[in-house]
Amino acid sequence: MSAEYYTVSEITSLIRDLLEGEFLSVSVRGEISNLDRSQRGHYYFVLKDKGAQLKALLFKGRVKYYREYLKEGVEVICDGYISVYEPRGEYRLVVERMEKVGWGVLYQEFVRLRAKLEKEGLFDEQRKLPIPFLPRRIGVITSPEGAAVRDIIRIVRERNCGFHLIIYPSHVQGKSAVKEIVEGIRFFNENPMVDVIVLARGGGSLEDLWAFNEEEVARAIFSSSIPIISAVGHERDWLISDFVADYRCATPTHAANFLVEREARVRERLDNAKMVFRKFIENRLSHCKKDLEIMKRRLELRDPGRVVASSMERLDDLADRMKRAVDGCIADRRRALEGMKRVLEAKSPVVQVANYKSRLQSLKERLCTSINRHFENRRSCLALCGMRLSGLSPRAVLERGYAICYHNGRVLKRAGEVSVGDKIFVELGEGALECRVEEIRPLFRSC
Repeated sequence: MSAEYYTVSEITSLIRDLLEGEFLSVSVRGEISNLDRSQRGHYYFVLKDKGAQLKALLFKGRVKYYREYLKEGVEVICDGYISVYEPRGEYRLVVERMEKVGWGVLYQEFVRLRAKLEKEGLFDEQRKLPIPFLPRRIGVITSPEGAAVRDIIRIVRERNCGFHLIIYPSHVQGKSAVKEIVEGIRFFNENPMVDVIVLARGGGSLEDLWAFNEEEVARAIFSSSIPIISAVGHERDWLISDFVADYRCATPTHAANFLVEREARVRERLDNAKMVFRKFIENRLSHCKKDLEIMKRRLELRDPGRVVASSMERLDDLADRMKRAVDGCIADRRRALEGMKRVLEAKSPVVQVANYKSRLQSLKERLCTSINRHFENRRSCLALCGMRLSGLSPRAVLERGYAICYHNGRVLKRAGEVSVGDKIFVELGEGALECRVEEIRPLFRSC
């Protein structure tokens, strides 16, 4: 086994990048099927043709522009882009623009066959057979593995009805479905063992339900001498079998409820009558018991020992109640006292003084620290200034071997300011000299 692999998220992300990058803009023509509106207003549907199906999504903001096209069987051209929904690993077409082409082939065939059979009178109400009021034996033509038969069996069991279900197994979609449905109707008619026949199948697309739109199935329903209930698809699905059948139910669950509700109503009426009779008997017995109890109590009231015992029992009960009341009152007062004690302790001057002392000590420490830091900064600054001042002091220059000459209290800067014989005062790094000018010479500078 290779050590390198993709996680499901990684491979799905790669597929998404590949598809979404390749099909940024695409036009698809197909027939709308399995149309479903979400609670948020988005429309999910399937675009199909004879060979394949493609899931599609129209967001709520664009529904208002194409609402008239959103019908089962309508053929449209959708412009949009391919998007991958990673949590389910599905790709679908996000529709941005839609153009109606016409009605799909299957829908046109449905309209044609419905008009033909209606013209022949297969839909006439006068020819429909009445459904028995309390059918005891019910024939169900459906797939034994589908959800429809499970719903019917569940409802019959929950209602605890005395129905006898006979299931005729049949495919309800695909090539063999039409033949098996017709054979099931013929079987029940040739072997009269049921009072009513139910054609049952859950919801699906128009293709999935198409077996119940076939002309052969419609004529078999019309020819049946046993009443037939069509319970195929969902409430919005109308099929040829619904028009031909003696009674149409929106779903298999609705059909089961329709058959059992009559017996349920009869049972309910019987139960109500039984309950009324029982209440009447119970009321009579109750009145008799009350009269007997009254007579019994009158006899018991005359017994002194019973009166004393009753009074003692009541006294004990009152004592217990008083003790519980006193204990509860004391407990409430203790809780209130504890609460007041906590409040008083929180507001105690001693606690507040201690808090202020702690705060004052903290502020004092911070002040001392701040003053010391301030003095330290000033000392450092003063030392630095002293060093700078020492560097600029004339005394420092004299200590390096230089001298300052004064004449009549003024600093000499040029030799021409004195004459031969004048006295000058020379200040050195250490000490001073009093000198007389012997000669004035110019200063020779070397280049």
